[in-house]
Amino acid sequence: MMKRKCLAIGIILLFIGTTIIPTTAQNAEKTVSASKGTWLYVGGSGPGNYTRIQDAVDNAINNDTIFVYERSSPYKENIVINKSISILGENKNLTIIDGQNHGCIFTLLADAVSISNFTIQNAGFQGNDDLAGVLIYSNSNLIFRNIITSDTQNAYGIILVNSSNTLIASNIIQNNYHAGIQIRYGHNNSIQNNLMLNNSYGAVLIGGSSGNIISGNMIVDYLCIGLLESFDTIIMNNNFIVRGIALLLTNSGNNTISQNNFIRQWNKILFFLYNILCGISNCTIQKNHWDSNYWYQPRILPKFIITHMASENKRKGIRIEVDWHPAREPYDIPGLI
Repeated sequence: MMKRKCLAIGIILLFIGTTIIPTTAQNAEKTVSASKGTWLYVGGSGPGNYTRIQDAVDNAINNDTIFVYERSSPYKENIVINKSISILGENKNLTIIDGQNHGCIFTLLADAVSISNFTIQNAGFQGNDDLAGVLIYSNSNLIFRNIITSDTQNAYGIILVNSSNTLIASNIIQNNYHAGIQIRYGHNNSIQNNLMLNNSYGAVLIGGSSGNIISGNMIVDYLCIGLLESFDTIIMNNNFIVRGIALLLTNSGNNTISQNNFIRQWNKILFFLYNILCGISNCTIQKNHWDSNYWYQPRILPKFIITHMASENKRKGIRIEVDWHPAREPYDIPGLI
C-alpha cells in the first residue's frame, strides 16, 4: 500500500509542481432465465426484488446479471464485488448510487465484472486510503456508459491497481476532487470514448504501467494526461481542450502520441509541459513517437517538442523530439457512443 501511495503522490506532486437494458422490465420475479447466467432485480415494485444492490451481489453467482431500477434511487451503498457478474442500471442519469462521502462505491475484486448505466457519486475519504467511485483490483472488466463524480477530498473517479485488460468506455467522468482515472501498475487497459471534465488533479494519471491505450476521448482539464515511468502507451484520436498542461511525461518512453487535437481553451496558458526527471546521473530514457497531431493552429512546418532533462534535482539540458507531420486542420473525432 505504501508503494502505491508513493506512486500516486509522486504523480500529483509532479503535476502541482511544475446498454444494454432489457426491452421489457420484469418486476414480478427476482430471477428469470437468460442466455448467460441468471437475472436478478433490485429496486422494483414486484415481489422478489432486492432492496439493496449488495444483497443481490451476495446471492449472485458467476455470469449472473443484476438489473437495478431507477425508481428506488438513490441507492446509498458501498458495494464489494467478488464474483464475475454484470450490474446494469436502468438509466444512467436516474439510477444513482451515492457513497455519502464514505468509502469506495464499487470495489472490484473478481475478474470479468461489468458495470454500466449508473450515476456513481460521492465516494469518500476514509483514513489514509485513496478512494474512488470505482476501485479495481482485478482484470478484464468493463466500466461502460456511467456518470462518475465526487467532490470529496482524495476521491478519484476510477482507480485501477495491478489491473490489466480492463475497458473504460463511453463514461462521463467529471468534477472529481482528485484525478478522473488513475492506473497504478496496470497493463493493456483501454480508455476509450469518454468525456473527462473538470477533474481537479488531472483527467488521466498513469504510473508504473505499460501497453495502455487512450483513444477517442474528449478531455477538458487543467492537466489532461500524466505519465510517470510508463511505457508503450498509445494516445491517439483524442480531443484535448487544454486549460493548462496537455501532457506531462516523466521518466516515460516509447509512447505514441498520434492524430490528436490539441486545442487551447485560453490564450495565456502553459500549453505543453514535457519533462524528464531522473534520479540518477546516467539514466537513459527511450524516445517517444509523435505523429500527425493538430497543434492548436494550422501548421506546415514540423512541431518541435522540447524535453527538459534533469538529474538529482539539477538541470542537465534538453532533448528535442519532433512531430514531423503535424495536421493542418483539426480531426473530426466523434464523441460518446
